[in-house]
Formats: sequence, structure tokens, C-alpha cells
Amino acid sequence: MGLSVLEHRDQLGVQPGRLFINGAWGDASDGGTWEQRNPATNEVVTTFAVGTTADVDRAVAAARRAFDEGPWPRLTAKERKKYFNRLVALITEHGEELNNLQTLEMGMPIARLVAGGDRPGGELAQGNFVNPTLFADVDNTMSVARDEIFGPVLVAMPFDDEEHAIALANDTPYGLGAGVYTKNIARAFRVARDIRAGTVGINEYTVWPNAPFGGYKQSGLGREGGWGSIEAFTETKSVIVGLSG
Repeated sequence: MGLSVLEHRDQLGVQPGRLFINGAWGDASDGGTWEQRNPATNEVVTTFAVGTTADVDRAVAAARRAFDEGPWPRLTAKERKKYFNRLVALITEHGEELNNLQTLEMGMPIARLVAGGDRPGGELAQGNFVNPTLFADVDNTMSVARDEIFGPVLVAMPFDDEEHAIALANDTPYGLGAGVYTKNIARAFRVARDIRAGTVGINEYTVWPNAPFGGYKQSGLGREGGWGSIEAFTETKSVIVGLSG
């Protein structure tokens, strides 16, 4: 198994889910439960009580009494607003916790922000800019690792060997640019050959105007720069001469 959500679950203090009926938490009348599994790892996150018909009837009856006999119907709009504002404040206060719980339920792993992720100040404060950002605890199922992010955003993923590193690099629908950092020049050229990207930098990354530039897969068709782009502005003519007689 790759990434596990169990440590994250325990950090959040996730408890078994129970039924809230008539102002009190309780189990299902027949003790029935079901397991909630994280779709990404198939690990059991927690269990939830499964309400029976009798439980539903009790919940509906309690809700009916609360509405008919409780204070809510007699509150003014201004008084109701206080309760709604309090609810909004609690959601905002526990926003990060709720986001993490939602992530556990949906099965989408959470990347760990190592650096950056915020907006720059000064002259760049008013534009659509982000400071250099690095994420860890990432795998190739995450959009932050698979999609093209037009900004200074990187993810760090460990690899077992050269073959694994190449497989990770190619496991994306895009292939505009890539980089290889190593002291072994033979390895550098070997990896650069196998990576499906239009431009590969070795121990640095730059684009030369006299070199072909373009991408593989969904990163574009054709090339700009280099001899190929010059040919695009020429008129090619084929002249066929018959020599049979």
C-alpha cells in the first residue's frame, strides 16, 4: 500500500458516527453499523450507525415537536440571524478540520505544504502571483502532481530507482519540460532520452531561441525555434522526372 490515511485519521480524532435524535447521541436501535472506507486506500476510517425505520420515525417525531413546540417558529428574523451567524462562525473557526474530514471521506490524499503557498507583497501584491511553493507527501494520483501549474509550484516525491523515477515523470498527460539533476552524465542522457518531454534540462533548465521548443502529449503539437520552425516558413516543391522512356 502507498499512502495511508490512518495516521491522519488519528490526528483528527475521528470517532464512530452515531445518530443524533431528540437532542442526544445514540446507537441504532438494532445496533447496526457500516464501515466507511477511504476510497483511495480502502482503509477503514470509522463506522457509522445505520438507522432503522423506528429510528427514522423517532427522528421525524422529534423534529416535528421541535418545530411546533420549540422556540424557533416564534423567533424574529433578527433573533434567527444571531444563531445563523454563530453557526457560520463555528464553521469558519473549524474550517481546516472540516476540510480534512471531507478529504478523508472523499478519498483524496492531502499534500503537505513545505514552503510558500501564499501571495507575494510589494509590487506583485496586486497581480495573480504566488510565491515559490513546494509540496510533499504527494503521489501521482494528485492533480498537483499531474496537472500543469503555471506558476513556481513543485512537488517532491521519493523514488526507488532510475526506472521508477522515469515512470513517475512520464505518468502525466503533459510533457512540456523536464529536468535531470545528477553528477553522472551517462545517467543524465539516459534519463533525458526516456522522459517524454519536449525540452529536458540537465543540472539546469533554460530555453534557447535557436533550439526547437514544444511539448509531447497534451503539451502541444509541432515546434517553435530551431530548423523545424524555419522550414515552416518555406515553400517545399516536389519535382518528379520520368526516366522510363
